[in-house]
Amino acid sequence: MLQMYIFIGLFKGLTALVQTQQTVMAAVGEEAHLNCQLMQNKDVVQVTWQKPEGEKTLATSSKPFGPRVNPDFIDKVEFTKDAGLQNNSIVIRNLTEQDEGCYQCLFNSYPDGAFIGVTCIKLYGLTALVQTQQTVLAAVGDEACLNCQLSQSKDVLQVTWQKVSPEKEENVATFNRYFGPRVNPDFIDNVEFRDAGLQNNSIVIRNLTDQDKGYYRCLFNTYPDGALTAITCLQVYELHEPILHVRESNSSEEAVVSCSATGRPAPTVTLRVLQQDLHFSNYSSVSVTNTNGTVAVTTTAVLSGFRGNSPEVGCAARVLSGPHIEVFMMIPEVKQLSADGFNDKSGSKDRDRNFTWIIVLSVVVAFGCVCVAVITFLLKRNHQNSLSHRDPEEINTTQKPAELILETKTPSMQQENKIRQRRTSSRNKSNNSESLSPTGSCLQSLFDHNETFSDTESSKTVETK
Repeated sequence: MLQMYIFIGLFKGLTALVQTQQTVMAAVGEEAHLNCQLMQNKDVVQVTWQKPEGEKTLATSSKPFGPRVNPDFIDKVEFTKDAGLQNNSIVIRNLTEQDEGCYQCLFNSYPDGAFIGVTCIKLYGLTALVQTQQTVLAAVGDEACLNCQLSQSKDVLQVTWQKVSPEKEENVATFNRYFGPRVNPDFIDNVEFRDAGLQNNSIVIRNLTDQDKGYYRCLFNTYPDGALTAITCLQVYELHEPILHVRESNSSEEAVVSCSATGRPAPTVTLRVLQQDLHFSNYSSVSVTNTNGTVAVTTTAVLSGFRGNSPEVGCAARVLSGPHIEVFMMIPEVKQLSADGFNDKSGSKDRDRNFTWIIVLSVVVAFGCVCVAVITFLLKRNHQNSLSHRDPEEINTTQKPAELILETKTPSMQQENKIRQRRTSSRNKSNNSESLSPTGSCLQSLFDHNETFSDTESSKTVETK
């Protein structure tokens, strides 16, 4: 069974919407299957298959009229049974050397217009007279080298390079036996010859842009064989450095890793972890088409089971079969959430910070309580001191009757005799003092009254005892 090498190719600015084989390898006498698929749902009116070289229409499938093969290819080409307006394919049978070359499919839609994809048939087992690269892949801003070489020595008068598109064919550069190399004025700023020869010829296209991609044909004009041609497909891609990000997770042993890459056409984004016993799971991918035609692809996956270690994760981005760009990142930069709501990796710091604030607040509250207690104590002490500094005579006046009463309630016999003796002497004194001033008699009468009161109280006390 013949092996077929299938690639995904793009043609001009709109062909990112059409997916097709870039090259189909087949042998002489066998058949080749060509397929084109529209990646977005469009209102397709007609699908047309053409051979750009000579603009020959092979077959057409129309919405109102169905499939139809051009009479010149009725015995050569047919639609497959599953051919439709969104996904269409044809079969070219009994391949010959003349069938080798590129074929384009055109999805004519309303109101968007035509979307184009191109597939090239390459015959093996047949030595081509002109050898060239089927595909040259280069990045925006870089350069691309296109080369053609005759496998047999021929009498070549001139080598011409052309850019072929469905709309037109442009002469890029010419090398003539007599006049030497010449670059067309429209390409003079970014095209130059590298190997200017009549048997082996190559050009370089510098400072590539998206408009430079397409099909380039080299023509060896020989005598007497005529033109010997070959076509090279130049694919120009755009790829920016991917951005790797690790998000928070609810588990201390789990991290959500995502990587975004922007390119044209859509890049392939791959995540990997350098620690062999760890693997990603729960993959998901999202694509967003930007207004400038680039596509941003974000791939997300979950890395689990690293148990606080520091694994290194990487993200590789690639467009078509071009070289990849890879970035790396350490997992410890992740903030992971534990069950108590703290960050597990930086949670200890957060907890310490929170505990510090709690301690500080506790000290402030305790200090405030102590201050309140001290102030209360000082106020109470000041109040007592104010009381102690009141009139001592007032305090003594309130205390003396109590002392007198206490003494009168518990007199001894000796005290009673002294009282009686004091009463007798006082009476004698009163008799001697009757000739004194009125003031003195007034005081004496008051004293006698007190003595009488004391004597009465003492007698009562004695009787009670």
